[in-house]
Amino acid sequence: MRGTIGNGNRVWLIALAGILGLCAFSIIGGTPRVMAQQRSPELIRPKDHPLQMDPQLGVRAARLGVGKFRQVDVTLIEIPPGGSLPPHRHLAEEMILIVSGSGYTQMWPRPEVRKERYDWKEGDLLSPSLNAWHQHFNSSQTTPARYLSITT
Repeated sequence: MRGTIGNGNRVWLIALAGILGLCAFSIIGGTPRVMAQQRSPELIRPKDHPLQMDPQLGVRAARLGVGKFRQVDVTLIEIPPGGSLPPHRHLAEEMILIVSGSGYTQMWPRPEVRKERYDWKEGDLLSPSLNAWHQHFNSSQTTPARYLSITT
């Protein structure tokens, strides 16, 4: 990915990347034995967590931890086969963990600038540049793609 980050953001991103790495280990199948034995209503399994149509996103999604996390917004989003999300941008940091499927994201800073394409698959982590326009696409015509979006 292109772009620069300041020292304050670098520390935050390194910490968040570490947390997401542990989450990815658990999500993708490397669940530690201790976690596998614990069953909690707070435990979320993103690959099969129930989703509902989200009118803002136009796709099925689940807003996770609403009112609990306070400083972060976590949303599980599913892109239907062959589908895409509308172009959007964020005025906050965003980390995206691909839970299942494959696809690509196009990013561009301004309308007159050429769009850059970034391919992704299950287990990948990406972070669009702050305030950059981006749009996510599902490459498969048969399988939905899911990702966790974590924003500050």
